[in-house]
Amino acid sequence: EGLRYCRDFVSVAEQEELQRVLDQGPWLNHIKRRGQQFFGLVYYHTSHDVPALQPGEQSAMIGRPMNDLPAWLIPRVLSTGAFPRGVDEVNQVAANEYLRNTGIASHVEDTTCFGANLATLSLQDPVQMTLTPSEVHLNGRDGQDHGNWVKVLLEPRSMLLLQGLCHLP
Repeated sequence: EGLRYCRDFVSVAEQEELQRVLDQGPWLNHIKRRGQQFFGLVYYHTSHDVPALQPGEQSAMIGRPMNDLPAWLIPRVLSTGAFPRGVDEVNQVAANEYLRNTGIASHVEDTTCFGANLATLSLQDPVQMTLTPSEVHLNGRDGQDHGNWVKVLLEPRSMLLLQGLCHLP
């Protein structure tokens, strides 16, 4: 419950526009081979012990301005109904760059910071996302599907929305 996949959420032209925006910004490389950019608030919730990932000063908690993003992006995401409080619920857009077959390590999103709803947009290459139950501690996962995993192929230009039971720990 709460998992929605939206194929062709953005057009090829919009994908290229987003890529140009990202190409203009600095990529932070604090986590392994992954680059990141932030629009709006900057916060991480990760098991990595890297002080730079948790900006302590107020000035370090602000990424690129949200209005650097194409004007159509946030209204398009809001049109899905996934963020019922509207624009006030969207306080961060994070862009992740994965190179050379790197992916997202196992983690649990902290809903107290990220909220109960999450949207992820895949831009370039297809990637498989595996969703596992959050009640199993990260270090206790054995890498084996015990019949309770959900695997989603995120195609370029697709949006994945996680809400409710699908996203809450």
